[in-house]
Amino acid sequence: MTEAVFAAAVFAAVALLPHDLNILCVPLFAATVLVFAREQGRLSRLLRHPWFEGLGRRSYSIYLVHAFVAVGLLSAAAVASVLDLPLIGFGEAQPGQKGIVAPPLLADAIIVAFLVLIVQLSKLSYRFVELPGSALGARLLRKAPPG
Repeated sequence: MTEAVFAAAVFAAVALLPHDLNILCVPLFAATVLVFAREQGRLSRLLRHPWFEGLGRRSYSIYLVHAFVAVGLLSAAAVASVLDLPLIGFGEAQPGQKGIVAPPLLADAIIVAFLVLIVQLSKLSYRFVELPGSALGARLLRKAPPG
């Protein structure tokens, strides 16, 4: 129960706090890490599921891939704006912030597609970039002279 309360508090803080009050999240995040470190609750058990563990293993690949996908998506929205396509474009998504402009349901579908694409591409990046790179690094370290 405690994990769920802290997870909800983090979600609420990130979603609802004005940008200039983000510093208030730091102690909440620290406390949340301490609560989850005990691994005693239902959320911790859920996060031990193999699917989530796989996401954890591929987290670096997710990090590597997400920027390319985001740039591609923003570029597509910019092209849609130039072509004056209905429903989607690039512009002022929020006051002072440029981004993809679309009706709410389409925007939600774009976010889901963005996340699915990142996870799928990260599988390829993990298999063909991260694992071979790690193996190469290990071989080079074994051959390096000591000291």
